[in-house]
Amino acid sequence: LSLSLSLSLSLLSLYFSLFCSSPFLPLTLLRPFNYPTILNPPLCSFVEVNPNSKIPAMLDYTDDEKNPTRVFESASIVLYLCEKLDKKGLFMPKDPKLKTECMNWIMWSIGSAPYLGGGFGHFYNYAPIKIKYAIDRFTMEAKRQLDVLEKHLSGEEKGSSSAGGPYICGDQYTIADIMIWPWYGNLVMGRLYNAKDFLGISKDTYPSVIEWAERVWARQQVKRGRMVNRVWGDEEWQLPERHDASDFEAKPIWKDAQK
Repeated sequence: LSLSLSLSLSLLSLYFSLFCSSPFLPLTLLRPFNYPTILNPPLCSFVEVNPNSKIPAMLDYTDDEKNPTRVFESASIVLYLCEKLDKKGLFMPKDPKLKTECMNWIMWSIGSAPYLGGGFGHFYNYAPIKIKYAIDRFTMEAKRQLDVLEKHLSGEEKGSSSAGGPYICGDQYTIADIMIWPWYGNLVMGRLYNAKDFLGISKDTYPSVIEWAERVWARQQVKRGRMVNRVWGDEEWQLPERHDASDFEAKPIWKDAQK
């Protein structure tokens, strides 16, 4: 699928799957920069956009409509959009030390999330044959990753000036939160793989991660990003097609989502 985003100075085409969390990342980042109108762009060979044939991928027609810049992999897209649009440093710290810390956690998410999704999520929730060793192996890894986040957000971790929250990089909500929340935030809020109880997730085991997840979820742009092009789950949280900001107002639940 393709989604064309008409910005004030650019034209972007985002290619994605309706059944993957990855498009949530660029959609959430774009929201504060006057979320654009959705058009119907011409489709091209997807492999030309991403030689790895994975989503999300994006084309930027800003500088050359005939020879657009291709951007693939979710982290690359988020960093590209941040550098292109976030001139005030709203989502990437200006301080060199904090910027490096933000990049550390972005890279952590790239290396860790596949174990949660492709590992634990697959073998626990999707695999037609349940393999005990695989489930046990990735369950331990998922818990280990949650423990890493818990120690960081609680301030127990030593060696980082940004440890202790309220966000991944301290006081500032950054693209590190945007990268990590769709996986681990949804997981601890019970929205991923029906695994909250199985993993023993509670306010007793991961209190700081849950508080962080709820804090991020309270942001309007996160709720909007989760609704756009959603065609599964509770119908009231689905917005299969988004053409204008007023489309949200047609959803009764959006009034509650703004609270």
